[in-house]
Amino acid sequence: MPSDVDSQMLAATIAGARSIHALGWHREEVEQAAVERLVTRPCLTTAVAYRQGRSAAIDELRRLTAWRSHGAGVRQVPLSEEHEPPSRSDLDAVDDADQVDRYAAQFDERRALIIRRAAQGVMLRAIAAELHVDPARVTQLLERVRERGRPAA
Repeated sequence: MPSDVDSQMLAATIAGARSIHALGWHREEVEQAAVERLVTRPCLTTAVAYRQGRSAAIDELRRLTAWRSHGAGVRQVPLSEEHEPPSRSDLDAVDDADQVDRYAAQFDERRALIIRRAAQGVMLRAIAAELHVDPARVTQLLERVRERGRPAA
């Protein structure tokens, strides 16, 4: 019978992790984090295992997406009580930030920084002050980047 209890706890933990409706590779990561937490903190009931799996999944999703909210100017996808999956516009924003990073990577470090900061919506004067250059220089550099081509949408 212990194997039945273990499989019930595992099933409840995974159900709790899936309840946040993570998509793609995030889903695999949050399920793995939930199972790891179950192994380190055994539960006595399936209800506790479900809550523990859900909590572990939320913690892991926050950990995975935290860096995006700091550097990419992307708003974090909120988890609603209705367990709705993230909207398409939220996912597009994350994809757009990744696309800007890949596009900026083909330039030297200084131009890449200017491209990323401009994509975040930072004023050109603020970028110029950050780099200690004339704002006209930043504008000129961005015009040259535009002439070279934009990332494919």
